Amino acid sequence: MEQTKETTETNLEKEQEQAPVLDNNFETAQIVLKQLKEQNELLKTQLDRKESLLAHEQLSGQSNAGQIPKVKSEEDIANEQAKKLIAGSGYEDDLFPQ
Repeated sequence: MEQTKETTETNLEKEQEQAPVLDNNFETAQIVLKQLKEQNELLKTQLDRKESLLAHEQLSGQSNAGQIPKVKSEEDIANEQAKKLIAGSGYEDDLFPQ
């Protein structure tokens, strides 16, 4: 029993040494208040940035509403790359008639 009591006391002493000691609740409240103010400022700047980006997106004149995105097939992509490769050679009309 004595050994368990001693180890408990030494563990308690170690925890007290590691934990910051605050004299009263007022100091704790000031520290928490400072942290909350910092977090609020950070959130405010992030919200302002998000609002700015959203406004820019909405007012930029680009609209994708109601449009189905075009997905190119592998064949279309290969044809476009081939056209770019042969461009200016004089064989474009023979190989890719319109």
